[in-house]
Amino acid sequence: MSAFGIAGQTTVRDGRKLHHVTLGEGEPLVVFEAGGTGSRTTWGLVQGKVAERTATLSYDRAGFGRSEPDPGPRTLDRIVDDLSDLIDSVSTGPCLLVGHSLGGPISRSYARRRPDRVVGLVLVDQTAEDCGFYYSKAFQHVGTLSHWIFTTPMARMGLLGAMARRTLYRNFPEPMLREIRQEKFSPAALHAHRSETRHLAAGLDAMRTLQDEHALPDIPVTLISARRSSRGMWSELAVSHQRLAAALPTANIPGPKKAVTWYRWNNRKSSSPPSSISSPDSPHSPSKKNLNSRAPGVKSLTDRPGARKCRV
Repeated sequence: MSAFGIAGQTTVRDGRKLHHVTLGEGEPLVVFEAGGTGSRTTWGLVQGKVAERTATLSYDRAGFGRSEPDPGPRTLDRIVDDLSDLIDSVSTGPCLLVGHSLGGPISRSYARRRPDRVVGLVLVDQTAEDCGFYYSKAFQHVGTLSHWIFTTPMARMGLLGAMARRTLYRNFPEPMLREIRQEKFSPAALHAHRSETRHLAAGLDAMRTLQDEHALPDIPVTLISARRSSRGMWSELAVSHQRLAAALPTANIPGPKKAVTWYRWNNRKSSSPPSSISSPDSPHSPSKKNLNSRAPGVKSLTDRPGARKCRV
């Protein structure tokens, strides 16, 4: 049982079990991929909205939530292996992937590996391989120190969970909050996060070597980017999102101060122009209440003219 949906387990190729939840019926299957938190709880306020129109799936990556830990290195390829096994076990039809932060590269990697399965992508404030700070030793050292000095002690004292409930999850119903309290900042989840972070730079670096024309299949792509500070890594990430939006064909690019959400129609066979919506107060975390308004964006992508397999 889960407050987030109909609970199930999938056994991946090496025998580990991944926990997942499903809601809704129809096609395409909308698959939600979390960011660094790695679990289904990220999408608690969004999945149910999208499930009003089509089938949905969210899950806990290895070591997070109710999924078993992975004894091997959590490389990007290994994470995508798990995702591929999961999707194959749940559905044989088309799927649309929604990836937040680290979930962006995971979703794009799956789409590149399985173009026969993916009919659309929604990238929510995604991690971007063309941002140099991910490869700097300073960035990696700061992350390690922060984990040992701040994150782990705060989690053990229960303070991190209390802070998250008052900020990221403050609008979640109590049944969901009970599961978040039990799972979100467990020792296994912190270990899994460390392992994924340790191999992040290598995975992103491998993605940088791809030529643009091979980076994504010819499918609809939605890019959502949070408003950023004008300095530092957040600014660099926002510029990266703009570059990706500009690189997609038939794209009308709004001015950087006018909107922070772009819909991009990445289908050369369609004459339908992309739509755009504005989300000026968008936070990085999709757990915030205002991302609840993003669910219509996912549904809009499935209904877009020319997206034959995407229509629901």
